[in-house]
Amino acid sequence: MNGLPRAALPSEFNLLPILIYFLNDTFIAFAASQFVIHFAAFFGMLLLLKNHYIKEDDSIAYGVALCFSLIPFWPTGGLSVAGVPLILNSLFNISANRSSIFDWLAIAVVPFFSFLVVSYIFFIPVFGVYWIIQSIRTKKPELKVLAALALFASIFIFVDFRLFQQFLSAQEFIPHRAEFNRVLLHKDSGLLSLIDKFFTNLFKNYDDAQTFPVYQKFLITPAIILAFILCSVKKYRADLGRLGKTLSLIIIITLWYSLYYWAPFIAFTSKLSFLKIFNFSRFSFIQPFLWYLAFAFALSSIVKIKYGRQIAAAFIALQVLFLFSNNPEITERMKKNPSYQEFYSQKLFETIAAEIREERKDYRVVSVGMHPSIALYNGFYTLDLYNTIYRLDYKHAFRRIIEKELAKNEAIRDYFDLWGNRCYVFTSELPFLYWDIAQYKEYRYENLELNTEALKSLGGKYILSAVNIVNFKNNGLDLIGSFEDSSSPYRIRVYKIL
Repeated sequence: MNGLPRAALPSEFNLLPILIYFLNDTFIAFAASQFVIHFAAFFGMLLLLKNHYIKEDDSIAYGVALCFSLIPFWPTGGLSVAGVPLILNSLFNISANRSSIFDWLAIAVVPFFSFLVVSYIFFIPVFGVYWIIQSIRTKKPELKVLAALALFASIFIFVDFRLFQQFLSAQEFIPHRAEFNRVLLHKDSGLLSLIDKFFTNLFKNYDDAQTFPVYQKFLITPAIILAFILCSVKKYRADLGRLGKTLSLIIIITLWYSLYYWAPFIAFTSKLSFLKIFNFSRFSFIQPFLWYLAFAFALSSIVKIKYGRQIAAAFIALQVLFLFSNNPEITERMKKNPSYQEFYSQKLFETIAAEIREERKDYRVVSVGMHPSIALYNGFYTLDLYNTIYRLDYKHAFRRIIEKELAKNEAIRDYFDLWGNRCYVFTSELPFLYWDIAQYKEYRYENLELNTEALKSLGGKYILSAVNIVNFKNNGLDLIGSFEDSSSPYRIRVYKIL
């Protein structure tokens, strides 16, 4: 993007980019971070359940912890979701005056491997309210807990200081998010849309980006229903109370998430600038933890009946099997989607770079029909990118390149103009082709209209296209060549801007 402002890039204190830097291998760093995420998810949930909720039956704690750790957590999110039970366990330990150095270490380290804006920006105030309620109820405010929560928040402020700097000081630049327009983007979201989103989120538990699938629909929900029936018949009031509170919180969060995309609610909140640029629907990201906590509560009630242990064991075993079978490492292979190495196809792009015969730093490229991250990963200087924040004036300059294509298709026009995190070369003929580029080698652009003068003004010299641009001459382009490699699923055509 011709030089993103530093505030638009990840924090230098986040451990994932630090891992990439020191290991000097993105894939190894990715694998290492995945290990940390799932390891922390398992032991965090295990400790929380054993220490504070399911003390009477370790098998439930181990089983539910295993299930929780097998969720396909968003890799880039680090411990933003997976670390929630670990932090909650530490805070509860401190509250019970049986904390160890491990608890304080967890509070100090987790912010370096998480993102405040994903989940903890909600977790911190919610736990703060819980602390206030507990202090009023017991008339003995636990100052150690408050200190721990303050330390946790302070470290996050330190780690994400650039985010706060952007909001609280004179802005270094005007971000493209200033033009977010959720009123127009969700103008058709009426009451039926609200109801559909509520029940879809409640029973499938996908956010819009499908970032945190919970997979609670087939086994966890029936287990909870069964537990509710048992608690009502057997009059297990304590079990019914904690299960009911957990589900109530899930329903409240789901309702808030649904309202956030409802046109009348958007119109009401759009008058507040902070709500325009920050996604408060991310409250839903804490739901995976709540669902598996409710699962543990349900199983602890089920084991009290005859054959209850066998039933609980069956629920856990089937859920583990279900999570394994739905893991992206398996499902993506079954769909025959590219592997990590195939997706980035380093050998193919080295061949392309060699054919261009210029130093990569001396020219800029854009990608058509594929994610710009592929070219970026392979050392090309890209004008296009998916980034959550960049300069507004750059977005306007880039828009000139694709303005004719946007005019042909309302969906991609709204997608770019009203949101715009994906600063891509969108096309009207196949607007979202980049999702499945390996499967569509034979696709053709017959009537592509790009403003190559605008592209040249940004320093653009080459177009890397996964799709055949039939009318490339009409766009002032020259075909350098078509490139394939036996280790890659792509056919990349390179066009030079005349």
